[in-house]
Amino acid sequence: MQGECNFKLGNYAEALPALEAALAAGPASETITVLCLLHGGQSAGQLEQPNWDKAIELLSKIPKEHEESNYVPEALNELGGASFNLGKQEEGREYWTDAAAKADGALAARSRFMMGEVKFAKKDFSGAIEDYVLVVFGFGGENATDEEIKNWQAKANLQAGQASAILAGQASDQAKRNDLISKAKTYFQRVVQKYPESSMAEAAQSQLKKLGG
Repeated sequence: MQGECNFKLGNYAEALPALEAALAAGPASETITVLCLLHGGQSAGQLEQPNWDKAIELLSKIPKEHEESNYVPEALNELGGASFNLGKQEEGREYWTDAAAKADGALAARSRFMMGEVKFAKKDFSGAIEDYVLVVFGFGGENATDEEIKNWQAKANLQAGQASAILAGQASDQAKRNDLISKAKTYFQRVVQKYPESSMAEAAQSQLKKLGG
């Protein structure tokens, strides 16, 4: 509980050793063990100087040793982030793919969005758009009520617009270029109109001005 309290308070440097000490203390209920691993791994990634290797060491035990736990999707999502931050983009994508398949709601939306981010980072802009679109129109689409899901949808629209604009700049055919610009504007306009309170709205408006829309 000392580790949990520090974790909830955001005192990650104090939470991590306490949670590791709890794991080393001996057998506990599966729920307590999994929470120690999950929050210990998350704490390692939230340190002033993140210890991603420690995060992976702790988090990877959840799907390996506690595969029936309800926390497996969250652990897989965190493993994706830790791997991505270590420069292991493909490993990150694999974790997020698994997380998206096992999770639902906001966690699945986040995992799917991050799959698009991996492709975007690798300059696979068409592939990235495919993942972003699944976030935009999935999870209830424009009728989604969960605020966290709506946040990921706003981000997905913004990034889909960015990817479309980049592809437009690369297109040699004018008709294709115009089509991609039109799609980019649609994504940016959706952010401004559907998510005006989000932190992405200003960036989307700026992109629209650049595209003349």
